[in-house]
Amino acid sequence: MQYTKMEKLENAEILAKSNLDRLQAELANAEQAAMDNPANETLALKAATLELQIKAAQRGVKRAQEAVRIEQERLTGPEAQAAIKELEKINKEGVKLTADITKACEALHQQMGKWQALQKQSGKIARQYNQDPFDLGIAGSRLGSVKLAIDRWTQEVRSWKRNQEIMAKPNHGFVRVLPTKEVRKSKRR
Repeated sequence: MQYTKMEKLENAEILAKSNLDRLQAELANAEQAAMDNPANETLALKAATLELQIKAAQRGVKRAQEAVRIEQERLTGPEAQAAIKELEKINKEGVKLTADITKACEALHQQMGKWQALQKQSGKIARQYNQDPFDLGIAGSRLGSVKLAIDRWTQEVRSWKRNQEIMAKPNHGFVRVLPTKEVRKSKRR
């Protein structure tokens, strides 16, 4: 999972606050223990150590909050607004270009089908009369691999569209079909 910089900073702030809360709870317990047993220097030292750790944790919380504030300003500033407008422009152009390329690929797929049909027809007639089929040349010999790629792409697009149609249906297109009596009887045999 990819986290944004803002999410990382917010998580750091949450961790800093929880660390501060934990230290404050430990300090309250340590102070109570030191008051209950004033002769125990270890408990007093622990309470003093916790006070210093709390001061450091408070500075950590302030730094984390400041980092979140700075990142928030960066994300909402004029530079970000200009970048977002540029991104929207690029995305809009990308969608248009993708649609144009898709149309071109679909047209190429149809032409490749016609080309393949002509190639098969030419080969069939040429074999019947001991002639050579039309000369493909170097470009024609590479068209077969292009056709395979276009066919694969077309199949993937069709599969994706079909999947979208299925997912749009209630219950994702799954229908439970109960077997009929005839099917049940044939399974028993």
